[in-house]
Amino acid sequence: MLTDLWPISTLINKPENDDPSILDPIARRQTPPRRTAEMMDQAEKRGQLIRHLEDALALADEIQDGHTGCLIERALDETRSH
Repeated sequence: MLTDLWPISTLINKPENDDPSILDPIARRQTPPRRTAEMMDQAEKRGQLIRHLEDALALADEIQDGHTGCLIERALDETRSH
């Protein structure tokens, strides 16, 4: 059996809003296609950024620049965490 899910109303957690209608479902918002495209574009750009940082890390390792490599690794960690 599946459970019905509803978006949370802004009326909850306020005693002055106690009313039986608080349990009525509200309309679900659909993500507009444009927003989905924007999110995919951001994901692609983040992927490009990660690839560039990985290339930069390889170069830092190649020239044995440990300090710069450490900074690049921190940037990679931050970029991957979002």
